[in-house]
Amino acid sequence: MTARKSYGISSNLKILAYDCNGSLIHEWQSSEQQSGWTSGTPSIENVLSSGTDEVVISYGYPNRTEIFNAESALPQKVFNYGAITVTPALADVNNDNHPDILAPDISNGGILHAYDAYHDNPIWDTDPIQGYYNHSSPAVGYISWRYPDEVEITYICTKGSDAKLRLVDRLYGDDLEDWPLDIDDQVWKSSPALAFLQGHSDPYLDIIFGARDCVLYGVNSDKEPIYPFPLLLFGKPNSVVIGNIDNDRKSETILSSDDGYLHVWTNVNSYCLPHTLEWPQFHHDYQRTGVYGWVGGLRGGDANPKTFSTGTTLSFTLEDNLHTKIKIYDAEGHPVKTLVNQTLPQGTYHPVWYGKNDNYSFLPNGIYFIEIKVKNESKIIPVQINR
Repeated sequence: MTARKSYGISSNLKILAYDCNGSLIHEWQSSEQQSGWTSGTPSIENVLSSGTDEVVISYGYPNRTEIFNAESALPQKVFNYGAITVTPALADVNNDNHPDILAPDISNGGILHAYDAYHDNPIWDTDPIQGYYNHSSPAVGYISWRYPDEVEITYICTKGSDAKLRLVDRLYGDDLEDWPLDIDDQVWKSSPALAFLQGHSDPYLDIIFGARDCVLYGVNSDKEPIYPFPLLLFGKPNSVVIGNIDNDRKSETILSSDDGYLHVWTNVNSYCLPHTLEWPQFHHDYQRTGVYGWVGGLRGGDANPKTFSTGTTLSFTLEDNLHTKIKIYDAEGHPVKTLVNQTLPQGTYHPVWYGKNDNYSFLPNGIYFIEIKVKNESKIIPVQINR
């Protein structure tokens, strides 16, 4: 999937789709003519529940976010906000098992819009920060230990040489307590990425972002820096990608800088479960941007409560009859329980795990990872037993 723009003249943005053989299979055209900069990366998912995936893309100028599908060369929906070089995030914000769109309003105080495309309803807007603008793609994940069952969203707003890193809750778009983080004179227009940086005993994602002082920063939900960050560069960094590229079960931070280098650092305390090493891990997967579901068969995927003494209830939806495997791993990545391993009909499921292994013995207190796997699509859910 690519976006094409002719520079120096006003013309419509074109989004091109190719098959695996490199043959052009579809071409879309933006609703407005563009001049200057163009779009970010397309995000792909069945946001309208039409049975086929749609393409969601933001661009400027003018700033727009639009939804395309294969039925027409023109957009199905047009929103009068967006930003250049920003990729919308797709995440289930309102718990209705449909992916919603998270896209910025660059001209209105750094607002982030959450929109339910399936029901055609706005969900929330973050509070404006006057004088600030949002050039950042949002990142979505379980970030704060203070709200263990809640997904958070992070993005960067800029004001001249100043910036704020915002961390807001998924349900209402409100800033978390003691947020945002003032970045002062260090901001660079890169987007935050999420990774596990504090060891496999910590089930919450941390935030990585690059700055104009040629430094890469890593912080947790308490705004505290994480070892070995900050990392020194010799050029201004682009947005970070997180993934495992050497199959060592530890994730890496990958980014380029404007001095022409590609940087790869091992995230010292990170840990990836076997067979769940999709690349990149928390940048262009379903929680961040890009493809929301790799095979389009698995929706949702959660456990409630995340910390439990007697049991936790899983919830997920299959959009087709699919072979489904649910396995539980301990903090060292060893499989301890196979909860489901069978073909299930289309529908919504709520299996319960009682904290036992395959021998029906209670497992000790600690962090565990539940993997829901359908074909090549998987969802990892960190939970904790605390009896």
